[in-house]
Amino acid sequence: MTNYNIFFAILIIFLSVLESYSNRLCIHLPNIALIGGTYDELPNVDIKTCCMSCWNDPCCMFYTYDVNRRHCDKKATITESKNQRDIVSGVKPNDFRGSGARLRNIKIWGGKGNQIEVDTLQDCENYCYAFSMCTWMLKPKNHILNEGDKKGKCTCYKQIDHLIYAYGINSSIMPHTQFGN
Repeated sequence: MTNYNIFFAILIIFLSVLESYSNRLCIHLPNIALIGGTYDELPNVDIKTCCMSCWNDPCCMFYTYDVNRRHCDKKATITESKNQRDIVSGVKPNDFRGSGARLRNIKIWGGKGNQIEVDTLQDCENYCYAFSMCTWMLKPKNHILNEGDKKGKCTCYKQIDHLIYAYGINSSIMPHTQFGN
């Protein structure tokens, strides 16, 4: 009987660790529907299954989950987003040791942002760390990039209201960002 109790206790601990680890893998965006880029659908699943399926798929960068329909759309890219109740979208962590994300060609909008000119995306991330999110783009003079154009426009945000495809823009979601489960 003691072996059974020990096995059961170890199983409970393992499942608890797995549950908390799977929550860490998901960067949820409540009430935001990501548009475009769907390449696979999973009907009748829960949000954790949706997130884990995206995490384990090298093509998946985003997912959108319909809470009422229990439906998951896996996405390789997006074109834009819209606010929609009962939808939870997510971003697959790909940087910051698996707990944050860097997004190429994606612009984050999130209320009134703080702006500064900096040299690199890393400088932007360092400046915006307390805000949790940032968007950085080179700021060309006369709309033409020259060798000497090194400064970029950095915008810091505390929340995500909207995501949109925008060529040449880089965005980051920092590791300590919490949107919910």
